[in-house]
Amino acid sequence: EIFPALLKTLQDPDDQVVRVDLEVLAKICMNASNQLDHNNFEMILSNIVKLFSLDRKFLELRGSLIVRQLCELLDGEAIYRQLAKILQYQEPEFASVMVQTLNIILLTAPQLFNLRSRVKNSLESPEGLELFTTLFRSWCHNPVSSFSLC
Repeated sequence: EIFPALLKTLQDPDDQVVRVDLEVLAKICMNASNQLDHNNFEMILSNIVKLFSLDRKFLELRGSLIVRQLCELLDGEAIYRQLAKILQYQEPEFASVMVQTLNIILLTAPQLFNLRSRVKNSLESPEGLELFTTLFRSWCHNPVSSFSLC
């Protein structure tokens, strides 16, 4: 019952309130041994994507803050992999806008330096190739973003 309130709080106009809310959501994504709880992680990211798809202005105003903060609090690569999987099944126009937002964050956020490096060197290992393939499937919704991924 607290989960809908946490999602609603993401829309608060105060950045600090949103950051604290994201800290709580990040803790929900972790299990007792401080490992990623995949069920909660997938549920939270799916619901955040749903919020973005229902309110494009929210994506425009808060998308970068939310994604950057989550990448700081959790594993950025896991977040990008899961978002890419979710976006494969979204309406193409929304997916294009969301991929563009994610791409800008990927290219500029200091907390995603390691992910940028992994993508840059993705052809050097099977794991890197799998990462590239996962991202590329969604990045294809936005041609410029897919080009920059390469």
